[in-house]
Amino acid sequence: MAADFIIYPHLFCFSYHLKSQENITWSNWYKNNQRFQSLAKPEQPYYEFKGQDWEAIYKQFDFGDTDSLLLFASCLEKQKNQSLDFIKTLKLKLDSIQGSIGKTWLVLGEVKPGQEDAIAKSIASFWDSKAQNSNESNYFLGNKIFSYQINTNEQLLILLAPNSRSMESFAYFYDELSRLFYYYHKIKWSHQQNLIIKKHLQDENFFPLTREIPTIQLAVADFDVLHANFYQLKAALYENILKLDRHTRGIEGLSLQFETLKINLKAYRSRLNRIQSLIQKDKKDKDKQKTDLKLWSNFAENTAQTYQEQIEQDILSLRPGLKVREQHISTLRGIVEASQAERDRNIENLIGAAGLGVGVSSAAAGAWATQDDFKPSQIFLISLGLGLLCFAVLYILLWWVRGQKHKKPKR
Repeated sequence: MAADFIIYPHLFCFSYHLKSQENITWSNWYKNNQRFQSLAKPEQPYYEFKGQDWEAIYKQFDFGDTDSLLLFASCLEKQKNQSLDFIKTLKLKLDSIQGSIGKTWLVLGEVKPGQEDAIAKSIASFWDSKAQNSNESNYFLGNKIFSYQINTNEQLLILLAPNSRSMESFAYFYDELSRLFYYYHKIKWSHQQNLIIKKHLQDENFFPLTREIPTIQLAVADFDVLHANFYQLKAALYENILKLDRHTRGIEGLSLQFETLKINLKAYRSRLNRIQSLIQKDKKDKDKQKTDLKLWSNFAENTAQTYQEQIEQDILSLRPGLKVREQHISTLRGIVEASQAERDRNIENLIGAAGLGVGVSSAAAGAWATQDDFKPSQIFLISLGLGLLCFAVLYILLWWVRGQKHKKPKR
């Protein structure tokens, strides 16, 4: 059947990886295919590979904190009909390439008009039989576009051309699309990072329930504030300080992802406008090569905009809870300081009373030591008793006097 064949099939792999994470798959692919490498011309910033029935081009870009790889393979025969299984063969050659931020697969080939839907469905099955087309009819330089989401950070685009001229026009946009897809994946990646951060914050009950103001569970009444549970109170203070740190870091993380998404969304729109402007420059071929990029413009205006609004709303939802926790910590700190002051006063009372008791006991022992009427053991007991009595009286007196000074005035 005609739907089983494609002319001059290409498979592109646009892969994006954080520089902070080692990407072994790129270097491994290069090493494994070195035997196919042909000498590149000095002015060409890429490597060419030629196998028995396939060829490939390997090119890297530097996008700030991200390494970008454009690797695409095609058959050597440009005119002969190829089985769709050849695309599966090309996929196996590139399948080891990974990307921590995201990856876009793009299939390009010439097919007989009217067979595009059937061929696109068959090609998509090589990635995931459950992948669904976006159902949007889009064209890029006369190539009909089919879009499939493979997973959260991997997409598949199938561009099927009615003739070789449409396919050749696509070659002028490799670099432009490499940047457009980078911004696309960085937006998706920022959204995923937001969900990860939000999940951690939800696990610690930082997010409020629906339509509720977030509250911090802190039952001050459960503490014997000035006495027995001083260390329990301090532990609660430290625990809340640690939670405040995690809470604050969570908001900072969300704010960072918000700014990252915002910047990349702006760059995505700018790059898409540039692509559309480059296409419009060729007035002669404007009608012959149909272009309708609603698929990509809708992502910017709907999906990406929704991501941005969600992150902004998450940040706003967290701020009230942060303020409540700060207020509770301030309250706890005041209670701890008051409790510590009370403990210090008790220690001062104890030291003062003990000093007097020891002094009285020593004086009594010295006075009676010259008396023959008392035995040494009796002198020790009498002096000890007088010392303890003076200690108890003075301690109670100091406790009462200082307690009156710190007692709250009656209203």
